[in-house]
Amino acid sequence: MLTFNTQVIFTPATGGTQYLLDSFTSLEITSSWKNLGDMAVLKLGRLRGQFNKQLKEGDGIEIKLGYDGELHTEFKGYIAQLLPNQPFEMHCVDEVYHLQRSNLNKTWKHATLKEVIEEAIKGFEVEFVNPKEVPEVALAPFRVANASAAKVLQKLKDNYGLAMYFRGKQLYVGLPYSEDVAATTGVDEAPVVYDLQRNVLATELEYRRKEDIKIKLKATSYLKNNQKLEVYAGSEEGELRTWISPEPIADKDTLQKIADEKVKLYRYEGYKGGIKTLGIPHVVHSARCQILDADYPEREGLYFVDEVKTTVSKTGGFKRAVKIGRRAQ
Repeated sequence: MLTFNTQVIFTPATGGTQYLLDSFTSLEITSSWKNLGDMAVLKLGRLRGQFNKQLKEGDGIEIKLGYDGELHTEFKGYIAQLLPNQPFEMHCVDEVYHLQRSNLNKTWKHATLKEVIEEAIKGFEVEFVNPKEVPEVALAPFRVANASAAKVLQKLKDNYGLAMYFRGKQLYVGLPYSEDVAATTGVDEAPVVYDLQRNVLATELEYRRKEDIKIKLKATSYLKNNQKLEVYAGSEEGELRTWISPEPIADKDTLQKIADEKVKLYRYEGYKGGIKTLGIPHVVHSARCQILDADYPEREGLYFVDEVKTTVSKTGGFKRAVKIGRRAQ
């Protein structure tokens, strides 16, 4: 029988002695490429008095979970809020913590999307790992007034349909599912296998056929004269998706043809929804997973992971809720 192990490491922001904790009341970690930062909520039960004096907002926290001494770092970030409830509760966020507490004021006559991102993270211990993957989008003029760096990045993420998130102190920016997850996180390149009859506790999956899927896609091309060209493809009443051309496309017919082809990628036949599993296997968002189904083998396939919600409690044990994204093949 496997023995569950936990380790929580607190590092004071001012330096000094680390605090180690090997038990807690409950834990919930949410990690998704759709969020700018990962979040964790840790409840400490009867340890309230001790940790209320030692820990402060801004202190570093690393959470490791696993079995038989083989631990994976599930979360690394900072204490954002301490709530003196019963049980004692702390809310934590990853590297976005410092960006949320900054103040940026700047006006550009001409700037690119990449230049604004670089300005937002300037002065922080953040590595922009893939600037070449950022679409060449011209912003003119562009103004930021009394906004945190986190709000600036969130606005760019929302407006341009980007995947933008942290891997430790590395900021990844690009199109969804384009990250080389094995290189940035060290996870195995092989996809995680979820066998619906073996290692999945519960399913919230819906199998959709291609003809039943309605998608509306907005395709945008930013031109060199700071103008933009937009076209739409798919069903008018469908779920809205966005796509930005990495290169300027001035011909509307060409952009329309590309948009029509992109819609075909979204209209895949396969699963949508989520599954609930034990804490193993370890998985991260944007990685690939292989879904096996002995009852319906024709439905098996390779999918991307959109979100991982990891929970630990005395009654529920070590579990994960995994949201499935689009097909990866």
